[in-house]
Amino acid sequence: DRSDSLDLFSLSLVGLDLTRKNLRVPLTGLSHRHVSENTYSDVLQVLAWSFQQLLTGTFPTQRHDGTPWRPEDAKRRRQGGTSLKCKGLLAECRGDWKFIKEVFKLPGWDNTQGGLCWLCNRTVQQLRSASSTASWRAPENRLSHYQVLARAREHGQQVSPIFAAPFLEAKNMRLDWLHVADLGVSQDFLANLFLLLTSVLPGGTLK
Repeated sequence: DRSDSLDLFSLSLVGLDLTRKNLRVPLTGLSHRHVSENTYSDVLQVLAWSFQQLLTGTFPTQRHDGTPWRPEDAKRRRQGGTSLKCKGLLAECRGDWKFIKEVFKLPGWDNTQGGLCWLCNRTVQQLRSASSTASWRAPENRLSHYQVLARAREHGQQVSPIFAAPFLEAKNMRLDWLHVADLGVSQDFLANLFLLLTSVLPGGTLK
């Protein structure tokens, strides 16, 4: 009845041919009404552990928190240490800005302390400074992965467990094109373009 939202974590695979390029593998999903402060971190801790195992190419020998397998984990206990028959690496995390802020604990554009985005020191006061010589474009104002994590800690923010996934860094967090462009700046651009055209194209009415 559309009274609730489903928070879905899914996986895409790179290098697929055109017939399968839109394949999405669901990893886990949960009702948003059941999400509390630490829910996402708990989910990401398990996912990061899974990607650690995927890189080694072997089934795990214990649970994600380091504790032994439970009685209900009998099948996993038998598989422990055997080959997964494949290896993999988490190369990118995608979502809209709200998702990246809430799930991965990274600062967003309305965060006056942490910067407009997670990879630079640009502030709200510099919002309209977009020239090629803007100070925030300088290399010293671009943050490395560890500077991103350090800044989060300085502002009392939790570092997302997903960064325990091998080789994953802050630069691998990508804003989803649909939400950023199609539902964002593209609409603003088109509206302004249409308004401009009304002043140069012939016609007696706006319609």
